[in-house]
Amino acid sequence: MTLSAVQSVNRGLVNLRANWELLCFQVLQVLIVSVLVIVGFVPPLGVLGFTDLATFDPATQNWSSVMESLAALVTRGREAWALLIASLLLACAIWLMATLVYCFFQAGIFGVLVAGDRQAPPGKPHGWQWFRTFSASSFRGWAARYLWRYFWLLNLFILISTVWLVLPVLLLMLTVWGDARWGTAAAIGIGCGGAIPLAFSVIVLAFWSQLAQADLARENSGVWIATRRGLQILGRRLGAVVFLGLGLIIVMITLTVSVGVISTFLDFFSGLGATARLTGHVALTLLEWGASSVVSVAFAAILVSLVRGESGGELPA
Repeated sequence: MTLSAVQSVNRGLVNLRANWELLCFQVLQVLIVSVLVIVGFVPPLGVLGFTDLATFDPATQNWSSVMESLAALVTRGREAWALLIASLLLACAIWLMATLVYCFFQAGIFGVLVAGDRQAPPGKPHGWQWFRTFSASSFRGWAARYLWRYFWLLNLFILISTVWLVLPVLLLMLTVWGDARWGTAAAIGIGCGGAIPLAFSVIVLAFWSQLAQADLARENSGVWIATRRGLQILGRRLGAVVFLGLGLIIVMITLTVSVGVISTFLDFFSGLGATARLTGHVALTLLEWGASSVVSVAFAAILVSLVRGESGGELPA
């Protein structure tokens, strides 16, 4: 049953209400992944030395000092090349662990959301109890079952994004060539004309990956099936997807601006002491973190409703 954007929002939010514990897992995911990513930088920086990092202050005007410090780091890396390679391998292992943790949580979150949407009657929600499927064991089950699906889907989109990064370089080269061949006006035209489809392609890639994740937790789905169906749904329901995406962007911008305004008030107008301001900033950061997690899982639940409405439930691949 095809759902409109508004119907998808309604059904997705009811699904999230029924399985609200997923918000806690989203926060836990961000915390663990962030810590692992930061820890991954420790081994190579430990080999190269932490004390020279202060010289890379972007506000400094002493570029000769920066270059000397950079040369010292290169020299230290050559001298301890074996230890540096070992530290880089250890960093890659830690970042691989972070990737697996991310995919584990994504598989569990989408697995519970898809199970809830599948269990409830189609169409307008008749009560959040119909969507209730969460339990710790079910989350672990979905996460373990679909972990590698999400891992390979993530790697696929990383590969696509890496290839896409060639396009801005080509556009820059074409702009420089146009400036040399026809002048500044032509270069501006080439640059601006190429920037528009590039920006649109970024939006398409982002929406495509989200739709593919929403389809991947279906019983009969897979990496290639999910990517194909994600692209098909994006083509058929572009208006609904853009509407939902713009709503997400507006909510995130509003959240960021609100936190920024409150932070500015704490710094310049509140008259609070340093300890109170620090406490306020920590509380705001945690609040923004929690609110972002709510928005992220809500968007996932909404896309699950939209995608399942388009794919007709658990249809054979």
